[in-house]
Amino acid sequence: MCHLDPDCNPDSCVLLSLKCDVTCGGGTRTRDVSCVTLQTNSVVSDDLCRDPKPHESEPCAQEECPCEYYIAHQQNCVLF
Repeated sequence: MCHLDPDCNPDSCVLLSLKCDVTCGGGTRTRDVSCVTLQTNSVVSDDLCRDPKPHESEPCAQEECPCEYYIAHQQNCVLF
């Protein structure tokens, strides 16, 4: 097994971090996390990593969304 070999040091690696799914009001950012050997940069089983696996999602854009007034365009009135 890889973790018994002193030359093989698997570690968790964040492969891709994605943008938040919203700009305000509370959203989630997801990312791909894999266990890789640092020598060859190859993905291996999560069981081989010594450290706990980092979270694949995290909260983002937690600030409240700003409010503003919206004025609808005036429609022509129809008199009956």
